[in-house]
Amino acid sequence: MTLNFLAAGIVAAQAAGLVGAQVIIDVHADGAVVDASYRIAADTDSVVFWVMRLAGQQIRLTEVVADGVVRPTALEERAGLSWLVLPSERSGQVLVNIRYEVVGRVARVPIIIPDPPTDPGVSDVRIRLRGIEPDARLTDGFPRLSHDGEDVVARPENLPSFVRLPPQRGTISANRVADAAVIVLLILASGYWLYRQRARVRHSSQANPEVEPGR
Repeated sequence: MTLNFLAAGIVAAQAAGLVGAQVIIDVHADGAVVDASYRIAADTDSVVFWVMRLAGQQIRLTEVVADGVVRPTALEERAGLSWLVLPSERSGQVLVNIRYEVVGRVARVPIIIPDPPTDPGVSDVRIRLRGIEPDARLTDGFPRLSHDGEDVVARPENLPSFVRLPPQRGTISANRVADAAVIVLLILASGYWLYRQRARVRHSSQANPEVEPGR
């Protein structure tokens, strides 16, 4: 826990919401391990966390600690989402630590999100990726990533529901494919528009032939 993270908690102590979050993602060949710490200003008797379920992945909670008290690690599930409800022992700020494993394809790593929203400009959100190849294309990751020594870090204004890992150079990333698809569609649409315009001109010329002078 850094001093800045604690200071952010003091500044936003009176407002309900996510005061700060630190997420560390250790990426492996067959999955990832996520350690997330949240400081939440809660004004209810419980705090709800949710996470999206992505195809080809499994999420296994290994540790949940709220204000130093170990809590159950069972996730409730519904179509596309899983959630966890933690009773709040006291009003005010709650410090929650959640550790979980993501098993399977990890092109995108889901982030467990607390229900209290982030307050842009006040909330302190930090994400650190470990195990990223040095030649990875950071511009193809999400959120905006930058190098910090051997790690890769992000400082988004809002806590995202997932992190898209940057691909290695020489591989085709999903967003590059999407960009290429958009360009192809634009080219096809432009070509079709030109074809329609020329067809209309030909039809207009045939319907209204010019009358030669002297006839």
